[in-house]
Amino acid sequence: MFCHEVMLKLKPEYWKKHSIEAVNSALQAVQSDLSCCVFSAEAMQNCVVRDINYDILVKVRLDRKDSLEKYLNHPRHLSLSREFAPYLTEKAAVDYVLD
Repeated sequence: MFCHEVMLKLKPEYWKKHSIEAVNSALQAVQSDLSCCVFSAEAMQNCVVRDINYDILVKVRLDRKDSLEKYLNHPRHLSLSREFAPYLTEKAAVDYVLD
């Protein structure tokens, strides 16, 4: 299994217009569209306020490394990325193989 995890740090204004449920709904739509290669996709909201913490962790499980490009270029993923863009202050990602 191939894992793609992304941490997002957002401007406080993001939460005035959006919710973690909306992010998960969008991720579920991508998972549904790519059910052949996306096993799971979920977002979790940070619950401890610290300067070093990020606001959202996105965890995506794929069948193999080659499927990452399919996921990243999917129209719903691109739309979600555009939605985050004005609010994003930092982003970090880790991709790894889980045996």
